[in-house]
Amino acid sequence: MKKIFSLISLLFVSVSAFSYDKIDAKSYLVDAAFTNARSLSVDSDMVYVLLNSKVSVYSSTLSYINSFPVNLESPASITIGDGKIYILDSGKSSVSVYDKSGKFLFNFGSEGSDNGQLLSPSDILYFNGRIFVANTKNKKINVYDKNGIFLYDFSVMLNDGITYLLPTRISIDPYGNLYVGESKRKVILKYDLNGNCISSYDRSDFPFAITQNGLIYTGSDEGKVKEYDLAFSHSMPFGTKGKNKYEFMEFTDIKPHDGGIFVLDAKNSKIIYLKVQNSSAPNISANRSLWKEQISLNPTDSFNIKSNVFNILNDGIIYYLNDKQKGVFVHRKDKDELLLGYGEGSNKIKKINDIFIYGDKSYFADLDDTKIKVFENFKYLISFGDKVGFFGGGKDGKFSNPSKISIDLNEKVYVLDTSLNMIQVFNNDGIFLYSIDLASLDMNGKFSDIFNDEAGNLYALSYSSKKVYVMDSNGKLSSSFDIKDSYRPQSFAYDGIKFIFILDTERSRVYVYDKTGNFYASFFAKGVTSREFMRPGNIRYSNGRLYISDESLGRISSFKISYIPEITNFKILGEDSRIKISWDVNIVIKSKEIFRSTDNINFTSIAKPEKNEYSEENLLGGTTYFYKLTATSLSGDVVSGDVVSFYVQPKEEEKTEVLESADQSINNANKPPLEIITADLKYIFSANYKYYLDNPIGSITVKNNTQDKFENIKVSFYLKEYMDFPSDIIVEDLLPNSTKEVTIKATLNNKIINITENTPIQSQISVKYYSAGVEKDVTLNVPVKILSKDSIVWDDTRRIANFITVKDPVVVEIAKNLNSKVDDIDVDVDPSIITFSFFSNYLASLGIKYVEDPVTPYKLSKSSSDVIIDTVLYPRNLIKIKSGDCDDLTVMFASLFEAVGIKTVIMDYPDHITLMFEIKNKDLSKIGVPEDMIINYDNSYYLPAEVTMISKPVYENISYASAFYKNNKNRVNFYDTRAALTVYEPPTLESQSSENIKITDELVKKVKDDVESLSKKNFDYYRRYYQNIIDNNPADISARLSLGILYASNMMSDEALKIFNQVLESDPKNPSSLNNIGNIYYIKGDYQKAIDYYNRSYEMDPYDANILVNISRCYVKLGKSDEARLFFNKAVSINPELKKYSGDIIK
Repeated sequence: MKKIFSLISLLFVSVSAFSYDKIDAKSYLVDAAFTNARSLSVDSDMVYVLLNSKVSVYSSTLSYINSFPVNLESPASITIGDGKIYILDSGKSSVSVYDKSGKFLFNFGSEGSDNGQLLSPSDILYFNGRIFVANTKNKKINVYDKNGIFLYDFSVMLNDGITYLLPTRISIDPYGNLYVGESKRKVILKYDLNGNCISSYDRSDFPFAITQNGLIYTGSDEGKVKEYDLAFSHSMPFGTKGKNKYEFMEFTDIKPHDGGIFVLDAKNSKIIYLKVQNSSAPNISANRSLWKEQISLNPTDSFNIKSNVFNILNDGIIYYLNDKQKGVFVHRKDKDELLLGYGEGSNKIKKINDIFIYGDKSYFADLDDTKIKVFENFKYLISFGDKVGFFGGGKDGKFSNPSKISIDLNEKVYVLDTSLNMIQVFNNDGIFLYSIDLASLDMNGKFSDIFNDEAGNLYALSYSSKKVYVMDSNGKLSSSFDIKDSYRPQSFAYDGIKFIFILDTERSRVYVYDKTGNFYASFFAKGVTSREFMRPGNIRYSNGRLYISDESLGRISSFKISYIPEITNFKILGEDSRIKISWDVNIVIKSKEIFRSTDNINFTSIAKPEKNEYSEENLLGGTTYFYKLTATSLSGDVVSGDVVSFYVQPKEEEKTEVLESADQSINNANKPPLEIITADLKYIFSANYKYYLDNPIGSITVKNNTQDKFENIKVSFYLKEYMDFPSDIIVEDLLPNSTKEVTIKATLNNKIINITENTPIQSQISVKYYSAGVEKDVTLNVPVKILSKDSIVWDDTRRIANFITVKDPVVVEIAKNLNSKVDDIDVDVDPSIITFSFFSNYLASLGIKYVEDPVTPYKLSKSSSDVIIDTVLYPRNLIKIKSGDCDDLTVMFASLFEAVGIKTVIMDYPDHITLMFEIKNKDLSKIGVPEDMIINYDNSYYLPAEVTMISKPVYENISYASAFYKNNKNRVNFYDTRAALTVYEPPTLESQSSENIKITDELVKKVKDDVESLSKKNFDYYRRYYQNIIDNNPADISARLSLGILYASNMMSDEALKIFNQVLESDPKNPSSLNNIGNIYYIKGDYQKAIDYYNRSYEMDPYDANILVNISRCYVKLGKSDEARLFFNKAVSINPELKKYSGDIIK
């Protein structure tokens, strides 16, 4: 039930020189869903509330707008910025990013304690283009750019410089200072944005929020909101603890908005907006430009290329070594083509260390032959160099380990030999010129990369010394600089203008320096998302983009470099009719342009100055001139400075001219014929023949070789015997000298399902058109392979739905008969688990086993880069054959579950397939397995199953599947079975009598034993879990209470009573323990003693309506209806929602 209240005014007396004048409760909303609320964020006039499995969106007056689902393990916090929604998942230690419509965009952050990784983070905040994350268990604040690329972090510690803290809350004041709170030690630290600690404050109030006018609001355990200045020197509380409309039980979150605060109280299931009027608050002009990024990276593409040996052409074409497929390949437009295969001899390549492309020539550093091999248009040209002698000797022009190649503008070829610690220099014909001994630069240095700049300088990277050495083209040292904070700088790339990007393969980081060694930025963290790397190996630059390879992740990622221009100190000085404008710009500026206007609206370009100043004379008198400057960066990004103006005393006029241009068009006419130039037809899956009514079999390309436009072209496709009529597609027009791709669909008849083996068939494609009033046609016969109804190709995992025969009478009979026995198992676990146990034990009783497919195992089918045709057994056939691979068993279990209405989701790993099934109970404590085994997916809870472990106990099955998921959760893809069935509908199988299902007493007993064992293991798990917490921290009352409840829930009343009494020994007034002892006496039938404990609990927590309900129940049992009604009505006065239960409690 939702209620909205507005404009409720709460008046308070001012008692301090710094205090509020008035508080207005502008908006108020109660919603039972807020019980699961974790965090909220406010952006403009929209409020975003993070719940367990969704985000709900409201207006600033708390009117509901919409909601969207989120797939998170443990949602912690939400923040809004740059038009995006950033949601922190504490369980996965990652951030998921959505647009404002709820569409998932990307995620970033990986679990761990390495560079930039997260460990149980607690809070997230967007501010001025950066994202701050409270990296709790790593005791740091992590800072990211708005694209989720890690920038830097800093440790959170007390002023003693020794004691590290666990940050749980963050907020930022109008001056850009970061406030970091740790609730355990009850301290708030104030940092600048570089991580320098400014001050610390001992405060026990959490959470906290800082408004734009510099006021801090905190929530206390007493139910009070406290107002402070930015130094926490004044405190003005308001509010009280309770469950009434304007009382608070818990401050789940507080966020600032428009001089007030939104307060989320999950225990009271409400959100309230409090507008605070404070005439004594400081007047702060917030600084929203606290820093300017000079360089940023924007993720563009990720290529599935597993190679650290690659190079890029300016048009984005990637040349790379594929050692597994033994050759050099080219990747262009999502297609990979073999250019050079491995072979023996000087004109072949074999073991390549580096690739360098220069014009039409490609240079390969071949370690196997210890030569540089040159190809022109990938045809062998020359080789040069040779293997150095065993005892050294003459090294000139010879190699031991040629590792990197660079070519300068004079076409001199520089080859770095990492074993000889030398650079050998050749001309473009391979004639040796001279060598550079790197030991003369650094006696102990080990070098890994080189490049030449446009001025002829040579740069060498030493990973051992962590330095960049700059030489002239002859190897004479001119300068060097250190790479700070790096571990192993392995590779670097030059943007051709000013900046060097240095890749640290150990820290998975890129450092940016200019050519003189000035540091500018660093990027990236260790991880597996698209914004991270695990062990990057090579970095290259091309056409405004960085390309970074990571063989461990099997990808090359590209990032667009944005150089952000900045204009400062833009000012104008004038005298008479003369003006002088000056300014400062940052290093990334490529060009500047001055614009002038006399109306401050229409500006005209007047100059493109080289220097940071501009002068004009003889300006028109009696006129105000307005000037603005635009600056264009190296990457083409443009920024405009402020407008400055100057009034000129009357003098003379000037005229301007406007130039106009006109477009031209070219026409020609010539009429050659129309033709089919390519045909790309895919496999036809006979089991899914209806699919092709709405989905293409493939496509053809039609080309118009004339300079006339053709209209109403008819393209026909026909398969003899398997189509009653051709399928026709009308191409409305085909422009002169153009091509058009036409998708082919087909209406196939049911004869196709009789094909029992994969069969090639000739199809006929015809194109009819009119030329000069005469009908003409072109015909092409194209072979297409029809696959049998048992066949599958794993290009789309959803194809498995073709075999999930939910309506097959054989499946339905088994599933429904087994599921009908679920209620006979009197064990307190989720019924879906009992159903799973029945299915597993029944299939095992039939003798069905997991056996890897001897011909095409699933893991081979999925991992192969070639197209492999696999087969999958229908459930009815698996029952007969009695053995199957993981895909066959996944089909069986999915069919059984779906036949009784239990939703399933296919879990597709790189070399394995299984499923998870939906659990019915939404209370996680009542499912019957540890919570960490449960997967929260698409607003529902699921349990993973290992389909191959048919004969294993259900607890062991689920435990294994859960552990496998946790270890591979970044590698699994989920496919909703029901959604897949709408695309890949299974065929109607031939009629077959249903199975004679025998549910024996032995089977029922086995299932009962199985489920009871699961329940006991679940109990043991949580008993050990809570006991371990207590052993490590005997003062942890929450763990003791949980352990007592666990005993009580498992009918172990005496053990529970012992635990609750232990709590009372340390906390005699603990309301939860008193209430639970009352519950135990209620179960034992001692209602008067139960009332005594309930009353003591109520004295400690007078806002808990449930305690009053418990007292009411006791009086019902004692036959005292008046007392029962009295206490129940009192409970309703606290929580009106209880009224609907009056008939159940008071008969």
